[in-house]
Amino acid sequence: ARILRLKREADQREELQVDVKDVLNGKKPDVALQGDDILFIPGSTGKKAALRTLEAAIQTGTGMAIWRVP
Repeated sequence: ARILRLKREADQREELQVDVKDVLNGKKPDVALQGDDILFIPGSTGKKAALRTLEAAIQTGTGMAIWRVP
């Protein structure tokens, strides 16, 4: 995860790296967010693909369950 923090002396943002797992496990201290900070947590492509596959399987199963042979 990253925190994009606005520098007051310049109209630029600095990027701070944050290991969210370590913070959640208590290995690192919490990082205090400031008013104009942006917290960016990238998504997991593997999890998204697995979720879409599961959704497709459920839809296929539902369609087969209600399909009738004439």
